[in-house]
Amino acid sequence: MTLEEVFYLSQSIASVAVVGSLNYLGVQARAADRGQRSIMQQGRADRTSQAALTIATPERVAVWQKGMDADPTTTRSEVTQWLLMCRSLFLRGEDSFLQHQVGALDRAAFDSYFAGVRAYMSKVGFQAAQSIRRGLSES
Repeated sequence: MTLEEVFYLSQSIASVAVVGSLNYLGVQARAADRGQRSIMQQGRADRTSQAALTIATPERVAVWQKGMDADPTTTRSEVTQWLLMCRSLFLRGEDSFLQHQVGALDRAAFDSYFAGVRAYMSKVGFQAAQSIRRGLSES
């Protein structure tokens, strides 16, 4: 075998090795992306369930119901609690929207989130909280 043939053979082997390395990196990148999305979904689910459990205490659920119904007997303290609960909901919504916008949250997860929000949006108290939030952000 001549030196030139050895050179071409080594170049061919190097080319195959580069293609193999690129394939391996592609597989690794896809696996890392799936893992990252899984962690993000788990975090979203944990945040949402924690918020629901926090509101589920007897005192807080009463405030939540009064707020959603815009009950005129709601006290000043309950209004403050209600607005803080809504702020938490708005922040989670903003996070979901921004993650979806940059492609970090898939369509199915975003649609699931939005279906829940749509149910809240029909409530007078939620619409009022949203108006108040809009007024505060414009100030």
